[in-house]
Amino acid sequence: SRLLKEVGLDGKWCFVEKGDHYHGLSRREINAVFEGADLFVDMGTHGSWEEESQRAALRVWIDGEPGFTQIKLHDRTIQGIPIPVYDHYFTNGMNIGIPGNPAPSVGLEWKRMFHPVDTRIFSPAPLQQNSVYTTVMNWQSHAPINYQGRSYGQKDVEFEKFLTLPGLCDRAMEIAVAGKFVPHEKLRSNGWSVKNGLEVTRSFDSFRQHIQESRGEFSVCKNVFVDMQTGWFSDKSAAFL
Repeated sequence: SRLLKEVGLDGKWCFVEKGDHYHGLSRREINAVFEGADLFVDMGTHGSWEEESQRAALRVWIDGEPGFTQIKLHDRTIQGIPIPVYDHYFTNGMNIGIPGNPAPSVGLEWKRMFHPVDTRIFSPAPLQQNSVYTTVMNWQSHAPINYQGRSYGQKDVEFEKFLTLPGLCDRAMEIAVAGKFVPHEKLRSNGWSVKNGLEVTRSFDSFRQHIQESRGEFSVCKNVFVDMQTGWFSDKSAAFL
């Protein structure tokens, strides 16, 4: 509530807890919002507001997991489960639906967009002399996914290719990591400073402070993005920002 008030959304949010407990806007109020909505944008819930959003004039799906999302939808169709119906489908995978791309389009017209970022909420901070290159990531955010006899993994697969990077740099490298099977000792033995990813991202303020104190970010893409060449970084596996 405090955070959303900070960005001008005081009294304009609703969280439904398991057991149908409404926080923020009530069920009646949220239904009224949908009733008068010109547009409903689904940025990851993918069906959680399916019944309520039917009242909106226009419904849009934005996919932030290109390749993974399309494979999941493909598996649903095989199981006879209908694909959620929206007026438009967008993805930030720039190559999804392009001829030659291995990701299944599942009969949908995928339009493309990048997630917008409001840089005004990240005030520039003076660079500290001892600042380090950082990244915040999940080692495995979900299990590998299979499509047409091939397995597609997560960041853990791609990060293995860069384990020895700290030994090649004159600046310290830090990884704030969470998820299953994190090889903490292996990372440290290769020169990485390791932090708890959940602690760094416990609040928006802690996450913002972590970014402001960083010299820059080194990051890897998920293996499914790389091997399917979804378009995040073409066929490259990593990037300095």
